[in-house]
Amino acid sequence: MRLSGSASGAGRQRGALVRALGVLALAWLTACSSPAPPDVSARVARAERGLENDPAIQAGVAEVEAAMARSERGRIVDEIELRVAPEISDDEDAKLRLTARVPLKHPGELSAERRMDHADIDIAVSRLEERALERRAELCLPAVGAAAFAERSAIYRVYAARQRALLSWIEEGQRSGSLNELDAAQLEIELRIELATGEPAPVLQADAPRGTLPALEPAIGNLVRERETIREIVTRHHPAVGVHAAISERYRALADRSKHRARPWLRFVDFSAEPIAQGASNEFGAQFALRVPLGGDAGAEARRYRALEQGEQRRGQVRIEEQLARAEFALAELHAYEQQVGRWQELLELADRADAVADRWWRDRLARPGRVADLFDEAFAARNAVVDARERAALARCTLLAMTGVLPAEWRRE
Repeated sequence: MRLSGSASGAGRQRGALVRALGVLALAWLTACSSPAPPDVSARVARAERGLENDPAIQAGVAEVEAAMARSERGRIVDEIELRVAPEISDDEDAKLRLTARVPLKHPGELSAERRMDHADIDIAVSRLEERALERRAELCLPAVGAAAFAERSAIYRVYAARQRALLSWIEEGQRSGSLNELDAAQLEIELRIELATGEPAPVLQADAPRGTLPALEPAIGNLVRERETIREIVTRHHPAVGVHAAISERYRALADRSKHRARPWLRFVDFSAEPIAQGASNEFGAQFALRVPLGGDAGAEARRYRALEQGEQRRGQVRIEEQLARAEFALAELHAYEQQVGRWQELLELADRADAVADRWWRDRLARPGRVADLFDEAFAARNAVVDARERAALARCTLLAMTGVLPAEWRRE
């Protein structure tokens, strides 16, 4: 479509041209006024907290910055093509025609691309959060091991001191004749076996913050363990699920862009004028090019992206179910521990009483060394059993964090 006229007789055409440009400007503004991407600074700050020097986390931060920078690119007009053409009329008057060509995109296509950019930002942030959660889970495991090792080492030091004192007692009894050679040899080898095998195995040293192992205190209210509640928490809070949702949204935007590309739309607008002319009047004009898709490529592309969107949604659902099962197991472990806190407290009290009885009978020589050693062994085993239970509960807390993205201390309770 072409509009042209002279400076003296083209008022109506100029008005039509202005109205057409106004409609185009309104369409562009509508397409580019989609909601701004959510503020990601708070999410990035939470992901970085405590991991500022981690290379994997900083790589994720760089990916977020790249996605943000890409979303700031221009959308309305990417380029303008300028043309200058001399024209010579029959009367040999030389004129110079200037033409500006403005390529146009469908407003729906622009809106879909803006949604794609927002989805790219969400994907980058969710992947950063996923990496941060994985790193925290990875750090949680050695911290639990280090805390349990410290507890076992403290128990062993007291136990080993008693065992060495018992060895001295055995030597004294053998010298005084209160123990025969056979009983003394048997007791000595038993004690030395306990000393050698009872020492806790070394673990990877890591920072173990206070409270890494759960305290022996009754919990206020039971942990919420309903399956639908866990599913809702995983869906809302775990960043891996957020990655699948963001990728699915990107495919949806790509499908919408393909759908808009399948519709007729202006390909470009030309504006022309003759500012330098030897005639009595200057001329202006405008030209529109209409794009009319004929093939089914865009429709096939839209169907492809819809299928990819559905596939990504299914993968997200599979991920939710996998993490749901492991979160349920972790919650069962924590619930069992909390229900048995009283028993573990009783066991520690029994161990303390057993040590006191053994010390008194040893001091007053009311029992033979073997009986005293057996009671020390039982008290040592009881204390280690309590540490084992606390370690299992701490590992379950690490699993719950990794599977749901929620700190165990913040988990819902009845």
